[in-house]
Amino acid sequence: MNGTSPSGIPSSLPDFPTWFKVSIAIVAILGAFGNGIVIYLIATRHRLRTTTNFMVSSLAVSDIFVALILIPSFFVCMYFKCDNHLLKMLYDDFFYVSVCNLCCITFDRYLAVTRPLKYHTGIIQLPVKTMITISWILPTTVSLMPIVWTYSSTNIESQKVNNKIYYTIQVFLFMCCPCLIMLILYAIIFNIARKQIQHIRRELQSGVIASTIYSNSISVASARERKASLKVFGESKQNFEIY
Repeated sequence: MNGTSPSGIPSSLPDFPTWFKVSIAIVAILGAFGNGIVIYLIATRHRLRTTTNFMVSSLAVSDIFVALILIPSFFVCMYFKCDNHLLKMLYDDFFYVSVCNLCCITFDRYLAVTRPLKYHTGIIQLPVKTMITISWILPTTVSLMPIVWTYSSTNIESQKVNNKIYYTIQVFLFMCCPCLIMLILYAIIFNIARKQIQHIRRELQSGVIASTIYSNSISVASARERKASLKVFGESKQNFEIY
């Protein structure tokens, strides 16, 4: 029977079916390969070195760490004894780094949509390096905080209380708040995009109506000209016969 640690984490991982292990391995390979291509293209193509793509490359790096470190360690810990406390801190670190990078990308897209002129003319200059640095340092610092009481002489009951408080704050800061912020920003972006589409449709419809009216006016004028020409031709022919 598997034991549990003071924080409630199983001391050993359960045995998963073969199809699950194969699926996880395929995901790891595809994740490392796909994100590696993204980083390579941004690093080797000068026109791709934009503000947004630097943030995308940072997100790709964190995803590569997940594919090359976390998933292999997951398999290793199925067959060998591991420090599950440290492993969970590592999982949390790269997961929350990805979340912070996603928040930075979302904020960048929000400015590009809501302030397009200032954004594309360079008036708004985001501190990209600072944002990327914070996206890595902040989650790493917070994720490693349990080391303070997990590996100290604190009794088990105190560790349980500390873990409950810590994980509650962690979930709020790195899951609830980012999800709420991204949801609000993307809702604003979607609303602006919807209004732009409606505006373009109205402009196109106005253009079609104006073109139809113009064509009809030309047709009426041409008919009048033909009628006048026939009338003049008929009168000329009649005068010629009388003469």
